[in-house]
Amino acid sequence: NEDNNYIQQYIIGITPLLAYAYTVKLERTVDSLNKNEKNIIINKIKQLLKSSLKITQKWKTYLPYTYLVYAKFYSIINHLKKSESYFIQCISLSSKIKKTFMQALGFYEYSKFLKSQQRINESKSCLQESYGIFKKINAKYFMEKTSKAIGIHSNEIIATADNRLKDKQRLRSLITVSQDISSILDLEKLLEKILAKAIEVTGAERGLLFLTNN
Repeated sequence: NEDNNYIQQYIIGITPLLAYAYTVKLERTVDSLNKNEKNIIINKIKQLLKSSLKITQKWKTYLPYTYLVYAKFYSIINHLKKSESYFIQCISLSSKIKKTFMQALGFYEYSKFLKSQQRINESKSCLQESYGIFKKINAKYFMEKTSKAIGIHSNEIIATADNRLKDKQRLRSLITVSQDISSILDLEKLLEKILAKAIEVTGAERGLLFLTNN
């Protein structure tokens, strides 16, 4: 039913997050693990990623994140061609379905991968792309990270006329959203539209919508 459909939509995001958590754990401990311990974590990540890919192929909103975790995982275990392929898929799909934050995050992580491969110019290019997108959506934490990486001082970011312009653009976006949703009569489509637009306007990576019975 309608409620179950929405519950399912957001529960599926748990699997990619678990895969990411194990991938980060592997990245941080890979040099201290023995062969058996490493294989246990690798197999666990593979199982989670396989499940994640199966689920998120039906829910495209989460698929770029799955691609990103695949990319990081293959980078850690030195399957570099597969890793790069998944980075590119993450960025491409994020752009296609207008997941702006994920596109920027994909560029950011891809830049680190390229830097590790001594592809410095390509790395800088991706880093600048990620900074531009983070700046556009006003994702301050990642603006700060990327600005430091490319040598832009934080005082060039904060309290600028550009930021004020973005505030005005967001206001116009909210007005456009209200106009868009006013014509939607189907409740499920309406809620989906509201959440998608809220994520887009705020620059969030994902969102949750809780429904209660009155």
